[in-house]
Amino acid sequence: MFGNVLEVIKATIVLRVARAHVQGVSRAYGLLPQIKNKGTLRIGPGFQIRGQRFRVGIAVGTEGTLNIGKDVFLNQGVSIAAMTTIMIGDNVKIADLVTIQDTNYHQVSPDEPIVAAPITICRNVWLGRLSIISPGVTIGENSVVAAGSIVTKNVEPNTVVAGAPAKLVRVFSVPEGWVRG
Repeated sequence: MFGNVLEVIKATIVLRVARAHVQGVSRAYGLLPQIKNKGTLRIGPGFQIRGQRFRVGIAVGTEGTLNIGKDVFLNQGVSIAAMTTIMIGDNVKIADLVTIQDTNYHQVSPDEPIVAAPITICRNVWLGRLSIISPGVTIGENSVVAAGSIVTKNVEPNTVVAGAPAKLVRVFSVPEGWVRG
């Protein structure tokens, strides 16, 4: 009982200091996340952060927006950087050490621009450990990104993708109203 209260208090303090717009109750387990919010950070009810061995890091730039839906779970070492817009839908599960960045921050060569494009992660998605989500990507509803994958192109709903770059592994059916456990 006391642990649950402490988790809620920790999350409330960290998210308030970060000027996040929070609906409902959030929880923070273990190490507190590092949150730098210079833009807009919206968080739905049931948000959970687990920082066991590694902190979760969230950065929202001055022109950035990060919208996190209800019942979203971030595991240890997750890194999210929103310089434009990142939308994370309801019931999304994000495993250890996942990176989600809507910009590459630097030019690869003098004749190439810095890439910055919105990311959308639809509802009920599972992002596996050490996966990387690149700028401009949409990950469809109910999809799974396998551990260690680098997502550089859109992912269709109800699919599993794997690899670097991520490629379609399989398609599956989902009953109406199914929520990833």
